[in-house]
Amino acid sequence: MNTRTYLICMLFLFPACMKSTPKPEMTAKEIAMPAPREEERVAAQSDDIAPAIAPKVIQTANVSFETDAFNKCRVAVNDVIKKYGGQVTNEKQDKGEYSWRSETTAKVPANKLDSALNALEGIAGVFNEKTVNTEDVTKQYIDMDARMRTQQALEQRYLQLLQKAGTVGDMLEIEEKLSQVRAVIEAAKTNMKQIDDQVAYSTLTINYWQVMKNSSLRRPGFASQAWDSVKDGWDAIVATVLGLIAAWPFIIVAVIIFIFVRRWRKNRRLRKQVASHQ
Repeated sequence: MNTRTYLICMLFLFPACMKSTPKPEMTAKEIAMPAPREEERVAAQSDDIAPAIAPKVIQTANVSFETDAFNKCRVAVNDVIKKYGGQVTNEKQDKGEYSWRSETTAKVPANKLDSALNALEGIAGVFNEKTVNTEDVTKQYIDMDARMRTQQALEQRYLQLLQKAGTVGDMLEIEEKLSQVRAVIEAAKTNMKQIDDQVAYSTLTINYWQVMKNSSLRRPGFASQAWDSVKDGWDAIVATVLGLIAAWPFIIVAVIIFIFVRRWRKNRRLRKQVASHQ
């Protein structure tokens, strides 16, 4: 009897022991909780991160000069850019009656900028203008790096929470937050890469021109001025004629008034003469 009772008890207890412990479900509070705490923790480490970042300085340079051989100068300028590892990004030419001008923009490795400027000065002889500007963006870069690291820490935290999600709703909410965090990370990476490129390659703008033979940029010759005067006079005549044509209604009214007044005065004189004879 005791054996049968023991077997019946075992039959009831065994299935209860086989039941697994239920997986704890996430709450909305747990999903939303990590962001501020992780941001505070990573922001507190920004002072330790900053010294590891090298100074970020963007350089831009602008030179201008006159040449007596435009095509030869153009070839020499492009050779200098290539020699120092640069690349032309934009070139604009303007050939007029009195001058031939070019504006060339290039990207040159920052550590070769001074050498490129010296080589260009050798071509120009003397620069009419030379400016070199620098912009320190180190602090801006450090702030971007700190924000990116904060978001990367949040990304890892959300990935951990995603493994604990007990419902489809929790999973969708965490994945949405992951998408937002990853978008911020990608934007920070893009901005930091742009700064890295600007620091690594300086922008160099080269303006040069050639004054055309037998001409002056400041004052055209007598023949040219005389011809311009003739054209201006003809333009004035044409403008006057067109103005008269446009004013034809007023001219007709004025003519009618003139004829009426003239006849009235003539009739008045005739009446006076007749009255005097009587």
